[in-house]
Amino acid sequence: MDLTQHWRVIEGDCLDVLKTLEPGSVDAIITDPPYGTGWVRGGGKRAGVFTPRRERALWDVWSLSWLDVAPLVPVAMFCPNSRHDEVVVRLGGVVAWWLKTNPRPNGPDREPIALRGFAELAGRECKAYNGDSLNHPCEKPLTLMRWLVSATPADALVLDPFCGSGTTGVACLLESRRFLGIERDADYCAIARRRIAEAVSQGNLFETAKANA
Repeated sequence: MDLTQHWRVIEGDCLDVLKTLEPGSVDAIITDPPYGTGWVRGGGKRAGVFTPRRERALWDVWSLSWLDVAPLVPVAMFCPNSRHDEVVVRLGGVVAWWLKTNPRPNGPDREPIALRGFAELAGRECKAYNGDSLNHPCEKPLTLMRWLVSATPADALVLDPFCGSGTTGVACLLESRRFLGIERDADYCAIARRRIAEAVSQGNLFETAKANA
């Protein structure tokens, strides 16, 4: 697999694609896997409030089986509060927190981010607006993703096995990291590629950062 480019989004099931990665080919994993809760966001800044609903999508299945075939590298993984203990134990007992400025009605105002590695983020919090999911029903705020990406080594290749609409990838390019995404839905692959390409079109961010280092 050619990982020499600054970014790439692969259409496919991560359980299959992860097995093809060469040891040492990626430096960190930052991902937001399906929660299996059925909650879909709505509302946002323009609406003022959320209109959350349960919508059991085909992709919304909770599983940690991908960790069995993922590279043994630092991991930052979002998870619902109901799965917090399971994930934290699996990854080593360290957690950071996303503080939501606009949680859904009667929902938690924070969400755990389970960590393996990422020592500088342990116990820390990032406050970010929770809403305006323009590209994916479970889209995470770009500010939050940039916070996570910035904790990876300079020039790191960051892997997101559940790429969705590509927010991790956009964050990587904005933070001058390389990106490899995996997404099994063709429509979201197209959205992710478009969004990342648009970020790159703002200027060759990766080379500019290296030149200014």
